[in-house]
Amino acid sequence: MDVGDRIRILRERKGLSQKLLAYKLGMPNQSLSNYERGYREPPADVLKKLADFFEVSVDYLLGREAAIYDKNSPRNLKEFLENGTFLYDDVVLDEQDIEHIRRMVEYVVDYKKKIMKSEENTDA
Repeated sequence: MDVGDRIRILRERKGLSQKLLAYKLGMPNQSLSNYERGYREPPADVLKKLADFFEVSVDYLLGREAAIYDKNSPRNLKEFLENGTFLYDDVVLDEQDIEHIRRMVEYVVDYKKKIMKSEENTDA
């Protein structure tokens, strides 16, 4: 997925036409169309405007980061597992997915605690 695909997906999720988004960003509609179709790459200043508008990182737009959070996103894993909304590679994880993740994390944390306890016992 390239920059244009990500811009289009984010725009469509907000229910905006290309024309309206271009207007809101103060750019020609043709420029936005060219970015979405992959005919041109948006310059840095446009990437920043898009990232700010959609509340995502420039790295996400560039494909360097696969995950984005909603604007009320938790900032740590425990908070996320309790009440997070998560989008990964344009797939929204539902409550059942998050429950599976929570169980896997608990398993890894328990395992890590056992290792740490074992290391403490060998150090003593």
